[in-house]
Amino acid sequence: MTPESLKQQLSQQYNLVCFEDFAKLTEHTGILYTVFQQCYQSEYQPQQRLIFYTQHRLSLNQLCHLQLAATLTDISNYFIMVCSPHDLTDDLIIANRRHGNDQTVIECKIVDVNSEEFLSTEFVSLDTLCPLPWMHLVVTNLGEIGPCCYSSEILGHITQHQMQDVFHSKSMQQIRWQMAQGEKPKSCELCFKQEAHNQRSPRHHMLGLYQKQLLSTYIVDPKIRSLDLKLGNTCNFKCKICNKDFSSQFASEELKHATTDQKIVEIRRAIDLGKWYDNNENFLDQLEPIWSDLINIDILGGEPFLLKNLPEFLDHAVDSEHAKHIRLHFNTNGSIFPEKLIDNLNKFQSVDIAISIDNIGQQFEIERGGNWDNIEHNVHQFLSLPQTKFRSYIYCTVNIQNVLDLDELYQWADHIGIDVVLSWLHAPLYFSIDNLTPKGKDLVVSKYQDSTRPSLKLIANKVLNSPGSDGTEFVAAMRKFDQRRQQDFLLTHKTIAIAMGFVV
Repeated sequence: MTPESLKQQLSQQYNLVCFEDFAKLTEHTGILYTVFQQCYQSEYQPQQRLIFYTQHRLSLNQLCHLQLAATLTDISNYFIMVCSPHDLTDDLIIANRRHGNDQTVIECKIVDVNSEEFLSTEFVSLDTLCPLPWMHLVVTNLGEIGPCCYSSEILGHITQHQMQDVFHSKSMQQIRWQMAQGEKPKSCELCFKQEAHNQRSPRHHMLGLYQKQLLSTYIVDPKIRSLDLKLGNTCNFKCKICNKDFSSQFASEELKHATTDQKIVEIRRAIDLGKWYDNNENFLDQLEPIWSDLINIDILGGEPFLLKNLPEFLDHAVDSEHAKHIRLHFNTNGSIFPEKLIDNLNKFQSVDIAISIDNIGQQFEIERGGNWDNIEHNVHQFLSLPQTKFRSYIYCTVNIQNVLDLDELYQWADHIGIDVVLSWLHAPLYFSIDNLTPKGKDLVVSKYQDSTRPSLKLIANKVLNSPGSDGTEFVAAMRKFDQRRQQDFLLTHKTIAIAMGFVV
């Protein structure tokens, strides 16, 4: 049957919204998603249909893309039909199970129809894609440039390389190619390891934010649209879960107690490189060609609100009239309320402020530093900002120190009306709740296994299935901090300290 005959036949029964040879959609992944976007209607009539025809057998991968395009565009499967001489029903059921949310399945009409040859045999793999390599770069606290903050790969240094050059380098192209082919780049192993343990990875999170844009636009037009800027390591805290690369105060403490020349050199290097942003007069020049494409900037530290050149950075974004299309995200320790920056921040599309609080009261002061009353006052200040522009929330890093106190953190947050977002600490390993002692595991599981909060119940399940440890490294680390800082972890965190091996 010719396509014209098929179209005429179907037109007698349906109102055709589109009638497309699937071959024309195989030039690249984005065309399929563009077609769905063009066909989108807020409401369809019962007899309307989107028709895709081909004489070739569509692969499961192609059908999964078809299903995902419908899902992301919010078009019900009821209005979609695939015409083919092959019965694709079983694969369409699988595609709906993986990428759909419809009770109905895309209809397969078995008909012998002529069509063109595919321009490409397959679309990109949906199993390994992450939006970030097509849209994002990170600049670390020490000025190193990488694909993202979870990647192990270093692609350049901000004082020696242009971000644009790094983004279009062979190394980045290789990461994109591997993902598109269904391979798992070695530099991305952290995410894939988490997924192998049935955990939600950062890759999953980013797909939740940008999957539609990735498949419809970014994958055929990669450019820097997002930046994770860790603008040095200047910080007024020395959190125990931190290190010299992320905190100048931590680095200074390490330098004071260093016992080898090699260690001294490493720490001094971190201190020097940690000032890359304040000492880099040409950084704003690197932003000039990409301002218009940016939709997101994450600004971290150190403590970002201590950066002497941060006002200049914000001024530049506002004066160039690009702030209005950029979402800003800050990670702050909560010790500083940036009152003088609020006017400029108001000119950005939106501003997220993640306040790093793992515990409350004296426990907070021991684990992170600062004065709790000051922190609590600043949290209220952040909450007082216009909710239409600013979103403030608690970003809590779950680790051995605070794992038994999370219910109290939630109660405090509920009382003042602020959300809590939990993240898992991965390093240093001796602080990870994967390395609790058997006694520590028992305490956590018994406390949270019946919790009404899903996040705490998840912690109980994670701890129950964790490898655990004998606590030796944790105890040694805490005794080191106690000695250096004239503290007593056993006194302030008695229950977990004893469970981890502290002797009363």
